[in-house]
Amino acid sequence: MMAPDVQTGVTTKTQARQHEQNRKLLWRFTGEGWPQAILVSGPQTAAKKQILLDAITESLWKKRKNDFYSRETTLKMIQAGEHPDFYQFSGARIKIGDKKNPEAGSVRHLLDKFLVYSSKFSDIRFIYFEDAAAILSEAESALLKSLEEAPPQTHFILSVEEPRQLKDTIVSRCIEIPLSLRPDPKQTPVDPWEKFWFFSEYEGTPAYNLMKETRWLDHMKDCYDRLSFNATDFVVFESLGWIDLRKKFKNEDQETQNLVLKLSFLPLYLAIRDRAINGKVPEMGAISLPAFSEKKLIYLGNLLEHFFRRLNVRYFNTRHPAMNVVFFSFLSRLMNAWVR
Repeated sequence: MMAPDVQTGVTTKTQARQHEQNRKLLWRFTGEGWPQAILVSGPQTAAKKQILLDAITESLWKKRKNDFYSRETTLKMIQAGEHPDFYQFSGARIKIGDKKNPEAGSVRHLLDKFLVYSSKFSDIRFIYFEDAAAILSEAESALLKSLEEAPPQTHFILSVEEPRQLKDTIVSRCIEIPLSLRPDPKQTPVDPWEKFWFFSEYEGTPAYNLMKETRWLDHMKDCYDRLSFNATDFVVFESLGWIDLRKKFKNEDQETQNLVLKLSFLPLYLAIRDRAINGKVPEMGAISLPAFSEKKLIYLGNLLEHFFRRLNVRYFNTRHPAMNVVFFSFLSRLMNAWVR
């Protein structure tokens, strides 16, 4: 039940050591050379992005063709999206692009306007997908040949929460490197909700920022404050996971909606985790649960883990599951155990 994993920011000591080794491995690539394509899995945190950009910056600077550009200048160009040997995909939806005039940030633009030319400032170049799960199906297919037969000294870095969010044909062409960054406990905030987001590792990510801008974080807190731990909580959970969520994020793509849905129930998961291992490790959750039985805690924890996994799955590697089916199937099981 609730085996610690990178999805929730809870890691064992063994996993933490492995992730630290992987972080150092990424940095070693800057001196020893990069694989042609790597898939960096784990929570899509701001810290993860920064480590990847730092390593890319270091490599581009070390492999510079002349000494005109400093490391600081190289970093500024990357941050501004102006380095000619660095192509970044950061949109919520990465499309294949128009055949005749592909727009910047599309896969055809990469193929027609970047890969066909030689590097300019460095002897090495990078294509970085900030969130590879945003690649649409047709665009994924267009990438396959380039991933397999990339031009010399061209390296693909795909960052994603879980490999299952990508087509198997993409994953099979990459070397996977799990990377989960553990927050420094010395910097733990006092406020329980700030502490929750701090330990969740999602603070500062695009999904978190979107939820903050739309005041969804305040709505989440209000919903959890209204819990009565009886059958009336059905209305609270329905509001949190379906009615209000669908209204607030109706213009967002399904990938974003699924992530918001997951993060909306993450406080409940960590509250269950806190209760299940009470006193053994510091609390991470923002809410407190009553004295549920061990059997109920195990069931609820496993139920939430299954729910989170289903939200990340893409059937036939292209289609997301129907959100209403996934959520209400989960909610019916949740309430069945909740009121017993």
